Amino acid sequence: MDPERHDNINAAGTGVAAATAAAKSPPTSKRKASHSKPGPKLGSKRETNRTVADWYNACHTYTTKFPKMAKLAFLRSDSSGPLFSGSKSEHSNFIRKLQQYEIGKLNPQGNVKRRQFGKDGNVVAYKPPPAAKGPASYCKPGPKKGSKRNTSITVTDWYNACHTYRTKFPKMAKSSYLKSSSSGTIFSGSKSEAANFGRKLKEYDNGTLTPQADTRRRTNRKFAEVEKMLIGYLTSSYTNGAGKCGSISYKHLRQKALEFSKELGIPEGEFGASNGWLSGTLKRHQRDEMNRHEEPVNDQEGKESCEENEAECESEDDWGSENAADVDDNDADDTETVEDTGVEAEDDDEWEDEDTTRSQISAHSDAVKTLIDNHNKLGLPGAALVHLMRYHESLCENSPTRPNER
Repeated sequence: MDPERHDNINAAGTGVAAATAAAKSPPTSKRKASHSKPGPKLGSKRETNRTVADWYNACHTYTTKFPKMAKLAFLRSDSSGPLFSGSKSEHSNFIRKLQQYEIGKLNPQGNVKRRQFGKDGNVVAYKPPPAAKGPASYCKPGPKKGSKRNTSITVTDWYNACHTYRTKFPKMAKSSYLKSSSSGTIFSGSKSEAANFGRKLKEYDNGTLTPQADTRRRTNRKFAEVEKMLIGYLTSSYTNGAGKCGSISYKHLRQKALEFSKELGIPEGEFGASNGWLSGTLKRHQRDEMNRHEEPVNDQEGKESCEENEAECESEDDWGSENAADVDDNDADDTETVEDTGVEAEDDDEWEDEDTTRSQISAHSDAVKTLIDNHNKLGLPGAALVHLMRYHESLCENSPTRPNER
């Protein structure tokens, strides 16, 4: 066979096989091209910071100012703003947004990136987020690491600084005054101090800033009238002697505070006169030496106990003075006898009565000394303690002595 003819036959067979294979191959997919689009390239970022309000502003600007400009050209121009770049996705979205704008479904909704629909299918109007609860100071960042906040400035310090500024340096700038030595060594002149100083000056001018011992903040006590009446009662009790014989307990003070609150018309459940309130009240008025473990002592019982203790002390004092006088008389008689005879009496029988008296007085003196030493445990009143000490001194001074001890 001719070689050229053989090659032609092979080529024809190859073409037929290729056509047959092409006929048997499945048809190409008719899905939308968007489904087979490749995703964004690695490292690229999708622009998603355009909000509903941005789309609304762009549509409004295009409709009112550039209605004849091409949409893609408008997005690529500076007229649309710096948020739009004019990409294909922006162009298609812009067409849809324009349609929504024309029928009134596109409304500005703050910083949301998508429109919100209600249960009825309508667009929900934009509502700003609720404000954070509490004062703005809760959201403020704390002090920097290593920094120290000056919290040693008391209300009295602010009062003195305001008084000095108003009386001596009224024309000086506030920050300059705080930085100078005229304000003292406590203030440094920082911005926070200058702001606080301005507020304190207003309080000083209004008369609401008053020195309050060592407190760091000016406190408006809720039951100041009850506190005033209670301190007045306590002062009068000590002045009249009701509080000198025994400790006025917290329980008794609580009863008086409740009585005062009832007189002032304060509701029963609003004021309870707790131990904490009583302790703070006594501490503010330098009356915190009260004994809170004692039983309550009312005015009448306190006065009666005072009178009884003073009567007992006076009777004991009278008894001691009478015995001391007897001892002085006996001692004087013995001295005269010794001086007349010139001989010292050495017979024990003659001093038997004196030894008995001396032993009795010594025993009584020891008992009185024990009472004085244990007056804190026994809870003796101050008046009784004074009488006991005087009585003990008289016993020690008037105790009889033997001739050989003189």
